[in-house]
Amino acid sequence: MRKLLLLLALFTCLGTYAQKHTGIYIIPSAGISLGGFDTKKASINWYNADAKWSFKSGLGFKAGVAVGYERQKWSANTGVYFLNQWSSDAYTYSVYDGHFSSSDGKGYESVHSEYLLLPLSVSYRQKISGNGKPVWLVPCVGAEVGRIIARISDGWDESHWQTYDGVNFRSGSHSEYYHRELKEKELSQTYNRWGMWVMAKVDLEFETAANRAFTIGPEFHYMASVLSKDGGNDGHGYSCLINLGYKLCRH
Repeated sequence: MRKLLLLLALFTCLGTYAQKHTGIYIIPSAGISLGGFDTKKASINWYNADAKWSFKSGLGFKAGVAVGYERQKWSANTGVYFLNQWSSDAYTYSVYDGHFSSSDGKGYESVHSEYLLLPLSVSYRQKISGNGKPVWLVPCVGAEVGRIIARISDGWDESHWQTYDGVNFRSGSHSEYYHRELKEKELSQTYNRWGMWVMAKVDLEFETAANRAFTIGPEFHYMASVLSKDGGNDGHGYSCLINLGYKLCRH
């Protein structure tokens, strides 16, 4: 009889634990990011395609909401995120037609890109502190469908040219400051608007009350698909960020 009572008590505790950690949750979140493009071959939008490009990482931000279903320690997640990313590059180029014309130039461009990301991921929860209010470690990996929705560039270009017509040498220079925002049609002509991304993150969950928790941790997004429709351009987007969120559960 005593053993039967102990088994009933154990099953009751397990059932209570499973019920407590099973259900739907929502996590609004935002983060500050560092990222850009990892292209090395050409301008990300075909301008000055003969230049040597190496985009530097810039600041940006991410905001969105995740929705998931949690069953004990495992979770399946989806949602929608807006990613705003800046990057920049200083470049030089030289053009010679093999005869009597040459051009040398240099410039600087900052690139502002905006993406919409739709993730599908899985995560695992492991309690790392049970003193007071629990703290959980939550690694997560997944894939994302991403769409580029805006692309804006600001910069300047300075070139010096020289020609020879068989009698006289002529030379000159040209400077241009520009602000370019690609319209919907230009975006579709220049970029693969939809692409695949991969993501990974590790959150700490700090329970503040029943079915409530703050989340914070590093996060990484990388564009697996090639961004540009230019066959000579291998540009991919990426973002490394610190993310802060608030988890609301319904068990």
